[in-house]
Amino acid sequence: MVIAWVSLVALLVHVFVSWLFVYRFQLGVFGIVVILNFSWWVLVVGLFAYTVCGGCPLTWTGFTMKAFSGLWEFAKLSAAFGVMLCLENWYYRVLILKTGHLKNAEIVVDALSI
Repeated sequence: MVIAWVSLVALLVHVFVSWLFVYRFQLGVFGIVVILNFSWWVLVVGLFAYTVCGGCPLTWTGFTMKAFSGLWEFAKLSAAFGVMLCLENWYYRVLILKTGHLKNAEIVVDALSI
């Protein structure tokens, strides 16, 4: 239930600040980008404040060295995921470039986008 309330507050803040930045300050798309990041941080800070300020007394007991125990495994997994994501992105771009040299390039590229 707490997640719903924090999300509702973040939504209300997002709507108000979006109106403020887009219509009042005339920032356009740049304002939308800034506000979207701001709104995500409102959600994160709200849930963090709930956890730290006593909303969940059994979940937050402070930082200990136990919190950093599986950090190396997490870093290896994150690095592997980053490499996989880069390879997938590069593969797709090379595939598009290679198909551009075929006879019916427009049809082939359209088929790739399905």
